[in-house]
Amino acid sequence: MVDNATLEAGAEAAYAQAKKSFDEGGVPVGSALVVDGAVVAVGHNKRVQSGSNVLHGETDCLENAGHAHDFSKAVLFTTLSPCSMCAGAILLFKIPMVVILDAENTADFDTNEDYLRSKGVDVVIRPHAPSIALNKRFQTGADTRRIWLGDVGTA
Repeated sequence: MVDNATLEAGAEAAYAQAKKSFDEGGVPVGSALVVDGAVVAVGHNKRVQSGSNVLHGETDCLENAGHAHDFSKAVLFTTLSPCSMCAGAILLFKIPMVVILDAENTADFDTNEDYLRSKGVDVVIRPHAPSIALNKRFQTGADTRRIWLGDVGTA
């Protein structure tokens, strides 16, 4: 299990990235990679900002981590339950633990929590009120609903 200081640091780093994306007009999903108790990489969804189909919060974070880290000792924090692509990246890099800060705002896509668990990943749901509120605001906003649906492949 991860200690409380690591949980707080990872959650706050991931949320800061989600907020950054939101402030840039993008989908508010952020991620942080923690190895040996230290945040070693962060990332956020760049679908809007970069016109990318693959830079979700988790994949951007993994891209930013480079090759210098032992992913088998990592914990990946994400502000929203991973989509299929991000779950695949978690498995590809053999990340043993994922901490999900919002598992509530997932009605528009199939979550992969059970799939990750079936593959041996320790999935921890740790509700984080700011992440939940930010996702809800973006997903239901008049100006952002269409962007959200495009991000999860339903628009």
